[in-house]
Amino acid sequence: MIKSFFKNVKIIRYVFSFCPLYVVISLFYIAANALSAVFKIFLIRKVIDLVVNAQSFALVLKELIIYAAIILGTSLVKVVYDGYFFGRYRTIYVGKMQNLMYSMTKTIDYEDFDNPEFYDKYARALRDGSYRGIRVYEDLVRFASSMTNSGPVCTTFLTVQRSMEREMPWRFLSEMAEGNSTWILQICL
Repeated sequence: MIKSFFKNVKIIRYVFSFCPLYVVISLFYIAANALSAVFKIFLIRKVIDLVVNAQSFALVLKELIIYAAIILGTSLVKVVYDGYFFGRYRTIYVGKMQNLMYSMTKTIDYEDFDNPEFYDKYARALRDGSYRGIRVYEDLVRFASSMTNSGPVCTTFLTVQRSMEREMPWRFLSEMAEGNSTWILQICL
């Protein structure tokens, strides 16, 4: 497992060297995912607070427009990343990796092909080597994006849970068992 981890780190270094701009764009993608998750939570909370406090419709509409613009902007970044940058830099990476692999094959002696172990590694490298680095990197980006998305949700859940513990935890459980969720929503928001 440790050996596999270090192989993946080594292969990700090729992505960094072949496509450095893609790394920067991926960081923007991760940040856009995090902002989108945070603002979706704040949008719901803000609108409910405004409605409960009987604010004017114009103020509620203004907040909706502001949050919707931010959410649409971050969604646009995600769509452009998935639809354009991912395919473009995947093609660039594969081309550069294939050139690197073919330049390395020039140094192989014909006698090495008689060794079945070497030939198996060579065939696997030609088959999987050009795509593996970008796949590992994309998995890393998706994992980081998921972690940044789950952070705000977990923080909100823990905040709500702590506020309910301070209120009346037994009332919360009894209301939940009876199916009365209005009281729970009032405490949560």
